[in-house]
Amino acid sequence: MFDVSGILIGIVIVVLALVYANFFEYALHRWLMHRLHGFVKREHTLHHSIFRGDHRYHVSRSEDRHFILFEWWQGPVIVASHLPALWTIGVFTGWPVVWPGLLALAAYFAAYEYLHWCMHNPGDRAVERTALFRYLDRNHQLHHGQPRINFNVVFPLGDWVFGTLQRSRRARYAERSIKSPS
Repeated sequence: MFDVSGILIGIVIVVLALVYANFFEYALHRWLMHRLHGFVKREHTLHHSIFRGDHRYHVSRSEDRHFILFEWWQGPVIVASHLPALWTIGVFTGWPVVWPGLLALAAYFAAYEYLHWCMHNPGDRAVERTALFRYLDRNHQLHHGQPRINFNVVFPLGDWVFGTLQRSRRARYAERSIKSPS
């Protein structure tokens, strides 16, 4: 027989870790990559100088592909940096949060990297043909044109909560013209 309560706890842990990862992505992007000085900001500033919010949003030179993704070692460091917090939560709650939490954070980071790669280096991938991807891609392109909005890449929950989610002017104009009386 399956332990239904254990499965439900695992699902809750993964969902909470994914929501947390979204807010972590937002905070990392907004306050570390755009505000602090040093290596991280320099690298991200270079990314924004290569990939703009206009026709330069996509890769134009193959050597620029290097500036789309994090360095190979940064993903494991980012995910592993949450290990002490996950372990502490597990000790105080008695829930097995370490492995499901790390798995969810790693999956979120992988989704971030893959979506970000597809956004700046488009191809004929199945994910790129979905309405959700096109929505996220438009949000990210707006971020490259206006770096103080739309910090989330994977899903704009953090942007929505903190008031930095902004859709295209064209979309807002279309909504206003539909709502306005004739």
